[in-house]
Amino acid sequence: MIVVDDVQIIPPQLIVGQQFRLRLRAHEEIQYADTSGLAAAINAANALNPADYTDFGPVSAAVSAGQALLNANPTVDRQAEVDAAAQAIHNAIAALQWAEGTINNPIPYRHLMSVTEGLYYSYNGNTYRCLRSESSSLMVPGTAPRYWERV
Repeated sequence: MIVVDDVQIIPPQLIVGQQFRLRLRAHEEIQYADTSGLAAAINAANALNPADYTDFGPVSAAVSAGQALLNANPTVDRQAEVDAAAQAIHNAIAALQWAEGTINNPIPYRHLMSVTEGLYYSYNGNTYRCLRSESSSLMVPGTAPRYWERV
């Protein structure tokens, strides 16, 4: 959009039938796209821990594309592109699957199973983090504090 700041008629006094010129002083006003939805989607993705999910690649790719668009400071004519980038991030987040052994997806503990240090296991409705792998499989979660941490 062009905004006119000042108009001058030259010569300042006109005689009927005389030619004149207009001198305009104007500037272009740029309207930018609303990027608040895209910024919120990027922040939501950045708040996630990639290690908690099986494949975080699609989210990372969508966030990279969205951040590049955000850094380009898009104008209002690119609003549909901004909205599509935000939706792509939300779709990638919605498609995520929890990795097994995380606090949000603990492995169901079974008697005498092998356990791995750092992974989470569920037992009797509780979640435990394995602190040591050595012979922990012989101890039921919650019975040996140096092998299991209740979370």
